[in-house]
Amino acid sequence: MCIRDSYYDSGNGALLFEDFSATRSTAGRGDLAEISTKLAREMNELALIAQSQSREMFSPTKVAFPSTQMLEIPPPQAPSPVVQLALPQLNEEELNLAVLYKYQGLQSRDVFNFEDALNQLQAASSIYGTLEREEKADILYELGVTQMLAGKLIKANDTLHKSLTLRQRLLGSGHADCGRSLLRIGEVLWRAGRSKEAVFSLTQAQQVFTSTLGENSAEAGEAMGLLGVVNEELGNLVEAEASFKRAMDILRRTTGDASPQFAKALMNLGVVYESRGDYQLALSQYEQSLELRRRTTGERQPEFATNLENIGNVLDLMGEHERAIRCYEQSKSILEQTVGPTHPLMAHVLGLIGTSWHHRGDSRRAMEFYEKSLEISRESKGNKQPEYARTVINMGLLW
Repeated sequence: MCIRDSYYDSGNGALLFEDFSATRSTAGRGDLAEISTKLAREMNELALIAQSQSREMFSPTKVAFPSTQMLEIPPPQAPSPVVQLALPQLNEEELNLAVLYKYQGLQSRDVFNFEDALNQLQAASSIYGTLEREEKADILYELGVTQMLAGKLIKANDTLHKSLTLRQRLLGSGHADCGRSLLRIGEVLWRAGRSKEAVFSLTQAQQVFTSTLGENSAEAGEAMGLLGVVNEELGNLVEAEASFKRAMDILRRTTGDASPQFAKALMNLGVVYESRGDYQLALSQYEQSLELRRRTTGERQPEFATNLENIGNVLDLMGEHERAIRCYEQSKSILEQTVGPTHPLMAHVLGLIGTSWHHRGDSRRAMEFYEKSLEISRESKGNKQPEYARTVINMGLLW
């Protein structure tokens, strides 16, 4: 199975973070009087809650993914009028501490220390308690993204929905930040194997970005690219190719054709060529993408490992199993150093190695890697995920 690149791009993630920050005013974030004008709830009650609020870390409830109906958003509208009431009982020290936890969490995420990142972001969220503020929505968003990257998809889906709901109430459903929450919800659904539901959320995100930031914005381009990824997985190759090429046009004007984002687009277009059987063209796209990543973000990145896996996929399909295994082993080594040995991405690459050994006729070696893949999939995502099912089927083919 092909790997598609998504948010998990350190260069892209950094750009997104900078862009997101630029679209939101940071003036007066420490001024309670100014911030309180954004609150639409009864502040007297919230002040009492804040005073008694425990500082224990926030732990999202593990729930099933909501249906697509729960993802529906109303037409863009202005935020509701705000009633000026009592100030929330958060002092400057608490606000500064929340900011510190947040940025420490983001720094840990940048170096793939997901456990520390989750702890820091949960601590930041707990400071706000039940208060409804933009800062709280932003922290929930970053927490959800981190849970997604750590492979905790159910929790990520729950947290990102909370971020979306809060942003809709505070900013209006047509705000660009709502589009960002929708974009990540769509990515989580895709990663969870729910591509048809992902299309709905990603389409909504693209519409929000187009209406607020313009159809040629970097955010609209990313939404287009993810829609291409999902369409490719659903077998809609014509739509996928059109989406990727449109995303590449946008990227040329926004980030340039020598950026990590453009490398991602090159690789995704290669996935389409691979899916339709044009292996030489796919290999050319993957190799261009790999070289661009090497120059821009370096080799010790999960997305570089993803690129190697796609090259291995094509080589395996072309019958060059030994070269494919070398690509997979190199990818495995990078993932062990970055996301860790129990991450769902490790389950995938181990399954690919097993498949190549199977194609070489070594069933014993193949079973060894399938069993390792199955163990990680079971522990990280459960036994009802596509990766788990694929590995079980591949094991059955050995007999």
